[in-house]
Amino acid sequence: MNNQCKHSKFSVRERLLAVKRVLEEGWRVTAVSKAIGSSRQIIYRWIKRFQEFGEAGLEDRSSRPKSCPWRLDALICLAIQRLRLDGHPLRVVAERVQLLPCTVWRQLKRWDLNRRARPEREAVQRYEADKPGELVHMDTKKLRSFDWAGRKFINDGGRRQRGAGRQYLHVMVDSHSRIAFAQILPRENAAASLAFFQAAQEFFSSLGVSISRLLTDNGSAYRSKAMAAGLPEGVKHSFTRVRRPQTNGKAERFIRTAMEEWGYRRYENSRQRDSILPQWLKYYNEERSHSGIGHKAPISRL
Repeated sequence: MNNQCKHSKFSVRERLLAVKRVLEEGWRVTAVSKAIGSSRQIIYRWIKRFQEFGEAGLEDRSSRPKSCPWRLDALICLAIQRLRLDGHPLRVVAERVQLLPCTVWRQLKRWDLNRRARPEREAVQRYEADKPGELVHMDTKKLRSFDWAGRKFINDGGRRQRGAGRQYLHVMVDSHSRIAFAQILPRENAAASLAFFQAAQEFFSSLGVSISRLLTDNGSAYRSKAMAAGLPEGVKHSFTRVRRPQTNGKAERFIRTAMEEWGYRRYENSRQRDSILPQWLKYYNEERSHSGIGHKAPISRL
């Protein structure tokens, strides 16, 4: 017999002693209740249970109610579980079984199904060109001009003014060395992209790097006939998979780094921001360590 009672301050031994004092020793119920610090109703309850079930009747009993009118039917619970295991979201399950989402969520939480299992991600396939210039990544990032510190837009009386200058940061990153080149241009069309490619080609040529293959996304400027006709002979133009920006990940990651370390700093105006870009690019290529190439500066790989 377990002498420790989980939900009461009285152990089974204390309950048995109280019952025996009343039934065998002739104590009054009031005296016993005062002696142990309980109510008379509890003593009468113990006596009744002892007379019906013996010492086992003094054990702790479940506090669960005998009936629960708002408890979900077993068939509804089974339907909820099957719908969830089939991958349906919470609101769809609630609509199918015609219950409130909060009710369905509480039931799913009991089964540890309140959060859907995430689909397995594709294994990361990292790639790198064997030598500088064998593959370069090209992309653009939209920017805004501004005239006051901390503001991306030109403001007039608290409202956005029409005609706020739009700018585009064109970037090119070498797959092998991670050497980067960038320019801010007023357009992102085919003509601007070709002008940037020519400037980037001259920059890489000054470092002794010849571009063999260009990788871009499927933007209209890159897919245009003008872009195809304007690229130099010997440069192969490849495109990323549709809705797969990871293919051009080196350019995407460079843009993120550029925005964190250069673009989104506090400047008095956008002109000051733009003037610092060449200085930051020099630091990125010649001094800043890159985790993808063993924490060395990109220039060390040429």
